[in-house]
Amino acid sequence: MDKRSIISTIEMVLSYDKAGLPEDVVSRLAELRDEMVGASVHSQLQRYVGMDLLQDRIDSDGKVSNRIENDLRKLADDVLVTPDMLRSELKWLVTHEAKNGYQFGYVLSQLDTERRAWPDIRDAYFAAGNDVTDYFVGGYLRALFEREPIVWEKIISEIADEGRKLEYLPGLIWRSGMSDHIAELILRLARASKIPPESFRIFSMGRTSAPLSDAVFEEWLDFLVSVGSFSASSTALNLASMSLLGGGTLTAAQLKKVLTQPALFARADRTFDVMLSHYWLQLSHALIKLDPSGERIVLRNLIDDMGKAGAISASLGPEGDRYLDELVSRNPVETWRMVSEYIKPPMDTRGFVITRWLRGDTGFTGRNPGPVRHIPRDEVWSWIEADPEARAAYVANMAPKDFTVEAWRESLIREILCRFGDSGKVQSAVFANFFTGSWSGPASSHYATEKEILAQLKSLETDPNALRWLNDAIAATENNLAAAKIEEEARGY
Repeated sequence: MDKRSIISTIEMVLSYDKAGLPEDVVSRLAELRDEMVGASVHSQLQRYVGMDLLQDRIDSDGKVSNRIENDLRKLADDVLVTPDMLRSELKWLVTHEAKNGYQFGYVLSQLDTERRAWPDIRDAYFAAGNDVTDYFVGGYLRALFEREPIVWEKIISEIADEGRKLEYLPGLIWRSGMSDHIAELILRLARASKIPPESFRIFSMGRTSAPLSDAVFEEWLDFLVSVGSFSASSTALNLASMSLLGGGTLTAAQLKKVLTQPALFARADRTFDVMLSHYWLQLSHALIKLDPSGERIVLRNLIDDMGKAGAISASLGPEGDRYLDELVSRNPVETWRMVSEYIKPPMDTRGFVITRWLRGDTGFTGRNPGPVRHIPRDEVWSWIEADPEARAAYVANMAPKDFTVEAWRESLIREILCRFGDSGKVQSAVFANFFTGSWSGPASSHYATEKEILAQLKSLETDPNALRWLNDAIAATENNLAAAKIEEEARGY
């Protein structure tokens, strides 16, 4: 067996479970662990640098422990005293085998103030194969960056000039430090196609990009936007969002440029990306705060994106949906003129999605009133006038489901019936609106409730077109109720 797995299990038992074990068992386990770890520098490195265990950092009381730091510092002292010993270990220290390599590299560099170990570390890094990692080297360079940032910049530039392992360079920089000079180096490499544009994404994590000047950060964003690919555009969006969260400053012009990247709205795959929508929404809030006229830009992009594969609007979530509804309420006429471009006949997929969004719905979680309630009625009637036969039915499909005694008299759905209910298409569209939905419990209870509501509406109605629809709907509901009772009786309900 891999003895590291056994050591890990024993360490966990001794750290968190020994209180419930006999003393002799605890003693035997400790002896076995010490025997397997060994006393040589190599075996100690394998244990404390090759393994990254939770119990080395969190004690049995749940408190942070500095035990591992003390062990690593002692090992760093030992290998610096004997350079040949460090050279013999570097082959694996620069690979994924060194699970705790970052912290050991950091401690080693703190002690190696004259950078005597660096030439050997650099050579081992370049000589490593595909298993190379930036943990150990990144930790070493991090301490150097904190102590001598100019020397750090010189070393990073030398690594870039070497032309090898460039795919790992962004990660190495991210782990060790950042400056305007090195940010421009990264940009030159990307422009020369030596590293891919999405390499910038790593700098959105943590606060690595925080030290950058506004001018250099804008150069990053401009480059990513200019690439025109989805991966580069989403990277720009990610970077901008994380910069704002970290206290960075972006202008309204920068925000507009990032938010309106065409590639963001032309995804090749059909998967939804919740985080992409989150970043986009966050930047939209920031834009509107700086420039209230940005509301129309946000609305236009979200509406144009509806119905597409992987649309940003499809992953907004409840908070985003409420925000979009607020934007419509503040820009109702502009919204109607935007959406009406997509709902004229013949209806396509995007138009269908938009009409369902406008209508809202009643689901298992309650009523979700659609934003069409914000649209001025005069705008709707004016739009219908151009093609009443088709457009009135469309509006009947997107009207809110206001089939209640309280809402019926002033509802859009009733007014559509009153104005255009002599059309069979409109009557059918209102049917589809009413009978589309979800419920829980026995179907007979649901249809009985529907019948009661319709009967109440009929008792208050005087318009002939509306009465015609109500009579037909009551008849259809009675048929549904009768069929449901027969089926439930057959199933023994």
